[in-house]
Amino acid sequence: MADLISGIFAPPGDLHADALHHVAERLQPGACARLAFPQAGVPAVSLERDAVYWGGEDVSRLQRAFVRGFSYTNPVVPRAMDDVDWSLWQYDYIGEQQKTSFLYSALSELDRRGVRMSNAPRVYLDVSMKTDLLARVRASGIQVPDVMCTNTRDEADAFMARHEHVLWRPATGRAAWQLCRERQLEFLVGADKTPVLLSSIAPGMFLRCYLVDGEPVLCLKYAAPEQVPLERLEVFQAIEDDSFYTQLRDTAAVLGMRWGAVHCVFDAEAGFAVYDIDPDPVVSAMPAAVQEYLNLCIAHDLLGQSIPASDALRDTALVRELPFLRRMLSVLFDMERSKYAPQPPVGQTAGE
Repeated sequence: MADLISGIFAPPGDLHADALHHVAERLQPGACARLAFPQAGVPAVSLERDAVYWGGEDVSRLQRAFVRGFSYTNPVVPRAMDDVDWSLWQYDYIGEQQKTSFLYSALSELDRRGVRMSNAPRVYLDVSMKTDLLARVRASGIQVPDVMCTNTRDEADAFMARHEHVLWRPATGRAAWQLCRERQLEFLVGADKTPVLLSSIAPGMFLRCYLVDGEPVLCLKYAAPEQVPLERLEVFQAIEDDSFYTQLRDTAAVLGMRWGAVHCVFDAEAGFAVYDIDPDPVVSAMPAAVQEYLNLCIAHDLLGQSIPASDALRDTALVRELPFLRRMLSVLFDMERSKYAPQPPVGQTAGE
């Protein structure tokens, strides 16, 4: 058994953390510990002058640590909680906030003592404020589309008037940017509603780009969906072009992010533009080959080993398995396929 040099910190039963630990054990048994976030005081965690004990293990002596499933908790607004009667006085959410505060302190202390974290806790705090984060990225010299966070209809109308096409998404959490129509604003924007993000559209190909230790390891584009012989709706393809990797590194550096995903668009002429940054992407939602490769990269980094190249993925269709029925998807496939159809010449309509 090897000496313990790294740890994976995550909630109990986390799929990504457990899969990653399995890969690390296969590469170097005993060198990486799986450390669960405390639940009801188990495992015991204590911060002392010369050590940080996690279930009896002094984790301040680790060389590297990977953190998964640590999310920012608003100190004023409680998160959504199941099976809670808010007509009665509640205090459980205060306890949840205190748990988050304690975890933040413990993980920050590991960072302060020199453990190389996949991401320091402050990264998760910063990324919760999307508009501020994107403004910082823009201020660093990296292109970001025109973005607004608002729940005021006049501001939204003025933004729509400035741009031919506009995208929208919720202001927090993980979500897809969607095309915004003026009629939608009636339901999305108002003083009685939570703010939404509005954005202009930057030309180019939408990409999901993953970084490990601040270095790009895999960039995925969407491939056209297929209907025969079997339906394949969400299909990804690894791209070889690395001409924008410097911008990816710089984007991650603005946040201090070592591990995570940058959602961006890239066009050879229009350049690179950032839409979102995620320091804790849900890898378990991606195709199996992508999960396996990213976990291999992270495990190699945790063990101080060289990160493998993604060459084996570049000629492979990376498909998400979706349990849809054929009839349910027929219209959806036609709509999605139309996005990849060649555009007719100017002045000519499709079908002519």
